[in-house]
Amino acid sequence: MKQIRWAVVVALTVAGVTHGFGPPQERNMLGEQLGKLLGTELSFTAVAQMTMADAKGKQLHVMEMDYAVREGNMRTEVDLARMSVGSDLPAEAAAQMKAMGMDKTVTIARPKERVMFIIYPTMKAYCVLPAPADAPSPENPPKIERETLGQETVEGHSCVKEKITITDPDGKKQEVLAWTATDLKGMPIKTEMRQGKETATMLFRNVKLETPPAELFVEPKEFKKYGSMQELMMSRMTGMIPGGRPPLPMDEE
Repeated sequence: MKQIRWAVVVALTVAGVTHGFGPPQERNMLGEQLGKLLGTELSFTAVAQMTMADAKGKQLHVMEMDYAVREGNMRTEVDLARMSVGSDLPAEAAAQMKAMGMDKTVTIARPKERVMFIIYPTMKAYCVLPAPADAPSPENPPKIERETLGQETVEGHSCVKEKITITDPDGKKQEVLAWTATDLKGMPIKTEMRQGKETATMLFRNVKLETPPAELFVEPKEFKKYGSMQELMMSRMTGMIPGGRPPLPMDEE
């Protein structure tokens, strides 16, 4: 069913945008590079806004999320009501996701264990998403080179604007513009990266340099665990259909 396919795409896109996990076609490279820049030393909470813009600067997608980082582990909370995804997500698909209890999503990434939990609090359900082979690894960090471009103020914070070149162990390079706040221990409060003809920007607001509680980053074992996103969604859709009739396969209309 189309609604199930859209739910899978949105869920995996959230995972890719926030942490760089997920299959390559759904991952967002800025989320992946940001994870490398944050490292394991910085702990904080913030509201993050992820924006995609075209070559002319027109906003295509805007996603707002609550963000928490502790010792390299990351947690995001996304509410579909706070998320604008342009015309890509049909209104009926958004309504279906809300009816399924999938309009609110929590993702927890634990890079050291190379695993992510995608959680639906309303459904009291979650699934485990293993990191792909090329996902960031704390044990094999990339080389990071910085070039200072000047001083700018972002969200009231005095920042050093930098061009950062990230070189992975396999030699792959990626350039990121970053605005590191001098009063926030050099945190990259804003990052920007080209992705093909589009530009991805992450902006942090309401930053608090405090260590979030450890329990925010653990597997929710009190919820029902599913082996995959498709299994979770198919189970939910089956329960919503009169008579428990299973929905059509993913590749059917």
